[in-house]
Amino acid sequence: MPKSLLSLLAAAVITLLLQSVASGAGPIGVLLNLVVPFPIVYLAMRQGLRAAGLATALVLAALLALGGPTSLLAYLLQFGSVSLLLPALLLKSWSWDRAVVATLGLALFQSLGIAVALE
Repeated sequence: MPKSLLSLLAAAVITLLLQSVASGAGPIGVLLNLVVPFPIVYLAMRQGLRAAGLATALVLAALLALGGPTSLLAYLLQFGSVSLLLPALLLKSWSWDRAVVATLGLALFQSLGIAVALE
């Protein structure tokens, strides 16, 4: 098995494990949620956005199979876009502070959208 495929699968599995542990960990899960996007972000920085997109697609397919469309949408809005936007900005030579602020802004905008949609 090629090393790149192995690292892609590892990033997807670690992301799924982190999310499942974070969802069942109670208050500590809030802190664990901060690291859920890291395996895919790391993969993107090492192997490019195509590999990160494939790993995200694998995670989304697994979540659809295991938890249904609600789990898929929750992951996509909470972590999927962040996992892809942060390395994309860093690879375009944005400074890390501007990239983090832009990514957090997107996450906040999505959270507000979810809150308004649930009302």
